[in-house]
Amino acid sequence: MRILIGIPFLYPALSYGGAARSAYELSCALHDLGHHVTVMTTDVWDASRRYSPNGCEPPFEVVRVPNLSNKIAYYFQFYTPLGGLKHAERLLAESDILHLHTFRNLLNDLLARTAVKQKKPFVLSGHGTIPRIERFQFIKQIYDLMIGKWQLNNAAGYVAVSGAERKAMRRMKIPSEKIKVIPNGIGEVPISETGNFRKKWGLAPSEKMILFLGKITPRKGVQHLVRAFSRIRDQARLVIAGNDMGYASRIRQLVLELRLQDRVVWTGLLDDQRKFEALSDADITVYPSVNEVFGLVPLESILSGTPVIVCDDDGCGQIIRKTGAGDLVPWGDSSVLSYTISKRLQEGKKADELLQAQEKIRLHFNWHLIAREMTSFYQSCLRHALP
Repeated sequence: MRILIGIPFLYPALSYGGAARSAYELSCALHDLGHHVTVMTTDVWDASRRYSPNGCEPPFEVVRVPNLSNKIAYYFQFYTPLGGLKHAERLLAESDILHLHTFRNLLNDLLARTAVKQKKPFVLSGHGTIPRIERFQFIKQIYDLMIGKWQLNNAAGYVAVSGAERKAMRRMKIPSEKIKVIPNGIGEVPISETGNFRKKWGLAPSEKMILFLGKITPRKGVQHLVRAFSRIRDQARLVIAGNDMGYASRIRQLVLELRLQDRVVWTGLLDDQRKFEALSDADITVYPSVNEVFGLVPLESILSGTPVIVCDDDGCGQIIRKTGAGDLVPWGDSSVLSYTISKRLQEGKKADELLQAQEKIRLHFNWHLIAREMTSFYQSCLRHALP
């Protein structure tokens, strides 16, 4: 099968979160199954830089088109692909099916409209972006009225990464029979040498390390974690690792107000090596995000040998409830979060609990099994699209 993947950002553009990695890993797994895979994306990298080759060579074809402004793309998620139409027409003419990742962007809308014009079916994976949540609510409403509704009405199928995302899609009036729940997979987690991260950032072996790793936005709940941390009297440090999406100044002000500046470590965005070193060295990873339909970081943390705390209202909570090696707390309740962190720190890492959870993760989130399930869904969409 000849598969075209559309996504405005692609790993190793680490600043753009889990969807960039998931689309990359899925493309690799589909390629390993013998499919011809091409990814059309843009040249985003971070707020100030564009993509440049860094030694990460995917096994599939990648077509990158330039953005008019990568700063606008980074801070406002408004991607402006230049010269994309000629690539879309050529690539779709050579493809059997189109798989779009993320919603509300001009690149994927261009691909979707070209696909319909060429009578090629397209599948949409929202990765949590289909509901109108968090920022730019009014702009999203306008986009949906003018552009987005057409894309939702014309997709041959939809992929939800969890039951929670499926429910969110249904609230957007997407027909249930067109939605297939297929989770993201988890790639291999390298074994990291213990202590490297602590040594680099000046954390003593005797100090408890509480790790937050993710984008710094209100939805990710860092503000609630900082308030919870202020109640903890153990000899502990809070490490905040991730890229600032314009909210870090508020968090820094909160840290100052609570007089925590000597107990909080800011690392910025971590590359893969440093990320897994942090996950391995932490005593606990806290991921207090709301509306998180999947949540890659908690699963990577468990595979790195560190238990997690997540919120109980979303897909991430559903997944951790099944895997184990984690606790669930209400979003925004800093007192419950503080109690749960203290309890976990006192208990320490439970080897048997972590081992069982790791086995479940490797069994249920294997990329090659997921690629086979995705292939079956593509085939189903193709059959239903036939005249």
